[in-house]
Amino acid sequence: VLVVGGRGAGGTALTSTEVFDPAKLPFSAGPPLARANDSPQGVLLPNGSVLVAGDGTAQILVAGDSAFRMLSDRTDLPEVAVALSDGRVLLTGGVDHELARTLPTPPPNSDRSVPAIKAAVILDPASGALTVVGSMHDARMLHQALLLADGRVLIAGGVPDSHFDGGALASAEIFDPRTATFSRTGPMARGRVWFTLTLLRNGDVLAVGSGSDPPGVTAEVYHP
Repeated sequence: VLVVGGRGAGGTALTSTEVFDPAKLPFSAGPPLARANDSPQGVLLPNGSVLVAGDGTAQILVAGDSAFRMLSDRTDLPEVAVALSDGRVLLTGGVDHELARTLPTPPPNSDRSVPAIKAAVILDPASGALTVVGSMHDARMLHQALLLADGRVLIAGGVPDSHFDGGALASAEIFDPRTATFSRTGPMARGRVWFTLTLLRNGDVLAVGSGSDPPGVTAEVYHP
């Protein structure tokens, strides 16, 4: 298990990673990130490489390498990542990093709320090439994205801004890589942030985690 980035003492973003081996139990130091990332999104690729997105960057660790290398650090790069069936990576939403960088104190500690974005791109890990695939129906950050059994991607939940002023989103949508289009699908029973999506053996999706009002941990199942 590879543990990547996050925040350390004093809230400082980390470049460090750690490796947990279930056969040995202790943690050991892992290959460092090319740049600190306090909100990493890790994706295991079919060839064994690991892509880490988030915080306006996309970094990759090729199997056998001793450190991550930067693939892209565009200020408008979406940040929630999911690997597609063909090995490319879909990146969606996130905070508006271009606006956030103009603030004296960046999110989430800024006094000013920064809106989420609707942007979506496909990243080719082999070349680093980015392909814009249009926009989601809803701007969202801290959402979840999951590859379905049929190769489409379910995108759900999150919040529309860095201060959660708009509340947690219940809306969900589907991205189809064959047509590079987004379409709405049935919403969740409640808005969710800080939650998980898990693909079940029968192709359904289990959503578990905090909702908005009333607060608490609940679960529901999505039938594609």
